[in-house]
Order: sequence, then structure tokens, then C-alpha cells
Amino acid sequence: MCHHLHSNIIPFRWSTSICEHRCFRTHINSRLWYSSNRNQTEMEQVGVGIASNGSPEVAVVVVGDPELLHKKKSAIRLAGPAKLQVIADFDATLTKYWIDGRRGQSSHGLLQQGNPVYDVKRQELYEYYHPLEFNPTIPLDKKAKLMEEWYVTR
Repeated sequence: MCHHLHSNIIPFRWSTSICEHRCFRTHINSRLWYSSNRNQTEMEQVGVGIASNGSPEVAVVVVGDPELLHKKKSAIRLAGPAKLQVIADFDATLTKYWIDGRRGQSSHGLLQQGNPVYDVKRQELYEYYHPLEFNPTIPLDKKAKLMEEWYVTR
């Protein structure tokens, strides 16, 4: 059985305001690799950079549905940068956990403030889907569909 490795290069630029000390190069090409093979051990790994010890860094992204990924990337490009929002610090590894002696807000916490109408809808969806997410009696394939439904419904 042959599984081909596909590549997409997604160019983007870091704004100097993101990193005032210029800890990133001004232009970074990100390479995304995926395979139609769901067995990650059989997937070819490709070096995408050099680690501080001089050895190649390896990044592997396994995508279950490359066509769906392509459609999503096309929609992002079509909408343009003004419509793109990225939540990158969901686990508070980039931001301060404590601010002035108080617990800082999580990324989800920041999303929960603002529009009262959306907050009510978000809470209703959370109360319905969150218990399903952690229900051990629901098979993983059904749970994955429910989580995607939750994402799309919001």
C-alpha cells in the first residue's frame, strides 16, 4: 500500500509588534505535511529546521481529511487577514499565569466576555456538549462527530 506525502507551504509574516525584541525572523515559511495514511509510524518525517544543538528538527502533522483541510485553508485565504483570529495560548505557556497576584485569564476566558447574546448561546452549547465530551460510554468516532458539531454550531 502506497501513501504519498503531500506538502503545503503557508507563508506568513510576524509583525514586529508581536515580538518587540525581534526574537523571530521577519519572514518565516511554515511547511505543513500530511499523509492519507493514518498510521503515524509509517509516515515519512521531514526536517523543517535546525535545533540549537545543530540537529534537524522534525515536525509531523497528521491530517485525517486533506481535502477538508484544503477547503478550510481556501476559506481562510478568501476571507483575508482581517477575518483571521488565532488562539495560540490555550494552556498559558506564552502569557503570565499570575498578573498582579491574581490568576490571569485563559484564552477561553477572554472569549467569554463581551457579547451577552453570544455568551448565553455559548453557555447553552457548553452545557449540552461538555458532558458529552467526557462521557466514557460514547464511542470515540461518535464523540469526534459531536465535537465537530459543537465547533460548527457555535
